[in-house]
Parts: sequence; C-alpha cells; structure tokens
Amino acid sequence: MFKKKILITGGPTNEYIDEVMKITNMSTGNLAIGLAQLFVDYCKVTLLLTKNIKNPALSTLLKNKNFKLVRFETTEDLLNAIEEEAKTTKYEH
Repeated sequence: MFKKKILITGGPTNEYIDEVMKITNMSTGNLAIGLAQLFVDYCKVTLLLTKNIKNPALSTLLKNKNFKLVRFETTEDLLNAIEEEAKTTKYEH
C-alpha cells in the first residue's frame, strides 16, 4: 500500500538572549500532535516538535511504525531539521 509522506512542525521556537533568558511564544504543540494522530494511520508522518513539549499522545504515536519524531529547540534547529528531512525524504506538497 502506498503511503504519502507528510511533515508537520509544532511547538514554540526558543531564541536565547543569554544563558538565562530567552524569547519564545506560547505554542503548546497540541495542534501538531493532533494532526499527527489524524494522519498517522494513512500516511508516513514526521513530526518536528520542540524538545520541551510533553504530551501523553506522543507515547502512542511513537509506537506506530508510520511515525517519526524529530526534536528541536531554536529557529535555526528547526530550519536545519526541515532541510535535513527535505534532503532525505520526498514529502507531499
């Protein structure tokens, strides 16, 4: 069975000002996780998600062979992860 491949990003990006302070946003990553849950039975899903996001649904997703989780922290990390995924996998658009 042919499975489409999709890439989903979620959670805030964190930009560090110094060792103590950072600029971020209030994203929870819940929408991205919800989308991954909806698509994982029909598609190969790669979810790029901020490192500090914890959600009980992730443990179920991680058991699915169609699911891949990539963690990131900063905007630069997210860009690098997207570029790396684009090099190795052909996603739907």
